Formats: sequence, C-alpha cells, structure tokens
Amino acid sequence: MKNIVLSIIIIFAALSPKAQTILFSDNFDSYTSGQLLVQQNHINWDTWSHIAGGIEDAPISNTYSTSSPNSLYINASSDIIFKFEDQTTGSFNISFDIFIPTSSPGGYFNVQHYFSPGIEWAFECYFSDDSTGYILVGGTTYNFDYPKGNWFNVEGIINLNNDSTAIKIDNIDIATWPFHYRDN
Repeated sequence: MKNIVLSIIIIFAALSPKAQTILFSDNFDSYTSGQLLVQQNHINWDTWSHIAGGIEDAPISNTYSTSSPNSLYINASSDIIFKFEDQTTGSFNISFDIFIPTSSPGGYFNVQHYFSPGIEWAFECYFSDDSTGYILVGGTTYNFDYPKGNWFNVEGIINLNNDSTAIKIDNIDIATWPFHYRDN
C-alpha cells in the first residue's frame, strides 16, 4: 500500500529526564503553498529516489491545516522522507498531526532502522479507508481506530537505550515492542 492522502505536522524531540529539547519542528506554514516540499527544504526532507521536484516530492497545501495556513499534502505518488540522522542512543519522541479526508482511500507511514532508506523497516503504519488502521512489526499486527475526516495526533516514543517503542494514535496507547524488531 502506498501513501494516499496525508497532511502532517512533524515534531522530532529528544526526551531527557529533566526537560524536553526539540531537535526539529516543522508546521509547513513558512513554505510557499503550491510549491513542493523538498524543493523548498532539501536539508531536512528528501524523496525516496533523492529527486527534489520529482513525482515523489509533495506539495505544500492550504486546503487543510491545524495551524494556518499550510500543511503537507501527500498524494499517491508522494514518497517523502524526513532525514533523521543516524541515532544510536537516547530517547526520541516523534509526533505529528494527520488529517485523512473522508474521501481518501487511506494513508501510510513507516519508521526505518537505518539512515539510508530501504534497508530495514522498524515498523509500518497503515490507515485504511474505513477509519481503522494497523501497525506491522516483528510479525505482529496491532489494530486501531482513527477519526477519518478530523485532525488527530500520532506519537511514537523510541528509546534506543532501553530498546523500546510505544505508539499512540489519537492519544490512545496502541502498542509497545522492542525497537530492534523488524517489519521485513
């Protein structure tokens, strides 16, 4: 299944016992609507084939947004990558808001174990067209419901020191598992 329609806000934060330090936050409001994301910010974002402005690049849109005026519109041909640098220690919170329109066939995202894409998927998350979804990891499927046609939050807490992953969809705990598990 390929990404169909998603609008997202990404926040990548490192967690520490005393305070949270935000390593990266992007709400897409500083970008030009109608233009492509990677063409506007190739430092933090890329496409699977590393071609800014190509068919995999995703447009900035002002059709839907949780903050005004923009969001990222991911369509059937989009294949956007956030450039996490290789991380070997620490605890990280990945959080984004997502809107899947009622007319959409669904959506998808994944997290991978390595900086270079396509080597090893840590897990995959699918949003079906009927407001249900599932996460595939380590040979297990975790099912959930989501509010199609409304903005909702997706949060992943990955602790490399403790080898753990926890996922919340719409503020509901879905599952926890060892981060070293693979989907493929």
